[in-house]
Amino acid sequence: MLRTEPHLATRGTIDGMTPGTNIISLTAAAAKRADSPPFSAFVHAGQLFTSAAPTVVSTILGSCVAVCLWDPSRRTGGVNHYLLPRWTGQGEASLRFGNIAIATLIADLVTRGCRPRDLRARVYGGAAGVAAGGASPGEFSAQNVAVARRLLRAAGIRVASEDVGGDRSRKVMFRTDDGSVTVRTV
Repeated sequence: MLRTEPHLATRGTIDGMTPGTNIISLTAAAAKRADSPPFSAFVHAGQLFTSAAPTVVSTILGSCVAVCLWDPSRRTGGVNHYLLPRWTGQGEASLRFGNIAIATLIADLVTRGCRPRDLRARVYGGAAGVAAGGASPGEFSAQNVAVARRLLRAAGIRVASEDVGGDRSRKVMFRTDDGSVTVRTV
């Protein structure tokens, strides 16, 4: 569970997702403080963050993928971080799955007044990792990247940039107000 700071709020269930799912956003009071410097937040695997206030959102990715969405006209953005490409209907639906995490991120930004056609996407991660569950190294990584590309295209969201694949982990720092990203390999 993410330890939240006073300016953050954790919200739970959306459309049948597991209670306690980590959807994190700035509180309304914090978002109104336009004179304050950018906030900061860290997104763990299986979480997402959205904000209309300037926020630097960081995450560290190996084979996982993060999708950063930004609406330039509303200066609003968000990030998810998922581990597996898709939830197949077995077990619990959660933000650990790309198809759930991407749909939820888009839906959360729509509730903030964004339109999918105005969003710009940046996709990061998908480094070849250790084989798991009988999969070959990099198999889940490639599928994680492919599901992001496919779902964003289906939603009519243009991918403005990506840094995916390879064999190195990445630290991603995304600004919700201007859509800028800094990526460092780790």
